[in-house]
Amino acid sequence: MNYTVRGSGRGSGRKSCLRIVNFSLPLDRSRMCARPQREETMIGQRFERLTVIDSAPSVGTKRRWICRCDCGGETTAFQWSLLAGRSRSCGCLKSEQLNKRQNHELHGMYRTPEYSTWKQMKSKCYNANHAEYAKFGGKGASVCDEWRQSFSAFLQEMGARPSSGYTLVRIDDGQPFCAENCRWVKTRSRVPKSQRHELMRDLAVLGSEES
Repeated sequence: MNYTVRGSGRGSGRKSCLRIVNFSLPLDRSRMCARPQREETMIGQRFERLTVIDSAPSVGTKRRWICRCDCGGETTAFQWSLLAGRSRSCGCLKSEQLNKRQNHELHGMYRTPEYSTWKQMKSKCYNANHAEYAKFGGKGASVCDEWRQSFSAFLQEMGARPSSGYTLVRIDDGQPFCAENCRWVKTRSRVPKSQRHELMRDLAVLGSEES
């Protein structure tokens, strides 16, 4: 763009014109302030029960991440869902919340010793943050599918705890927590390993008589 400035010439009595030409220098974009970019990776970040362990293929422009849950499971979640607090577990949290509501409404035993035993049994096997996980889940201990999914099934097969002095034990540490391998036993008289084969034999005979 050109600018023209008019003024009086000295000593001539004539008007003179001064033309000023405006010009611009090339724009140096490298010196412009760059907009902060979002963190490229979320690996290692924690969202409720989920810890991001790897990236997953994006869906369109939406980024996804592979997450490990505290219960040991894995799931893939969208980045926006993690940041918004929508994805908080692999699904176990919703299942537990549903179980709590159902247990409270249906059997009313949410605060009973039997329910606490059932919860502790699963946590010892599947929650790596549990104090006794190394003794159970860390050594391959598991819970049968029926018990893991349903407290009602556990209660129906094990029955009520005889008294406060009893605890749930496995007869064979190499087998999962299930009706055939668990008994209520007095806390101070847990079955020695040397006697477990005899107890298993007696239980087998008892089972055949009942059938």
